[in-house]
Amino acid sequence: MSVIDVLAIKNAIKAQLDDNNVVTGVPIDLSGGMSDRVKKVLKVHIERIPIQPSFFPAITIFTSDKDISQRTIARNGAGGKRLGTYKLMIAGIVFNPSFTEDLDDSSDDECEILMENIEELLRSNTNLDKTCESAIPSKITYHNSSYDEQTHMRVGILSLDVKVNY
Repeated sequence: MSVIDVLAIKNAIKAQLDDNNVVTGVPIDLSGGMSDRVKKVLKVHIERIPIQPSFFPAITIFTSDKDISQRTIARNGAGGKRLGTYKLMIAGIVFNPSFTEDLDDSSDDECEILMENIEELLRSNTNLDKTCESAIPSKITYHNSSYDEQTHMRVGILSLDVKVNY
């Protein structure tokens, strides 16, 4: 029976993000244009496991859902080929502990830069080192949270549609 190796897919994404979080030697710098470099790339669901602030700016990868479609007709359900489309979420989290400007939100700016860098990196490796048929970013949403009136956290969430025949 065939199954999708989701861990290998998440590891390929994490490795790509980690490998490109350097100033020199890569065509795309994950932290390029940001005031602080990304400190951690994690594989935890941000609503289930809180990320400690010392890790920010951070990126985390988690699964949202999976669509399954039958590709071939077989004698039984286990023998048929399927196309699975995993919706992986890649969250970029930026933390600004000293929000002082009334006319400009540097946290928003940093979060938008980070999410653009993540999208560009993912578009450069659409089969995630051959762990899938395709991995296409489909949407980015932006969210905000504040711990108190001087502490602001911004989160961008990129939806990545990962297709695997199995």
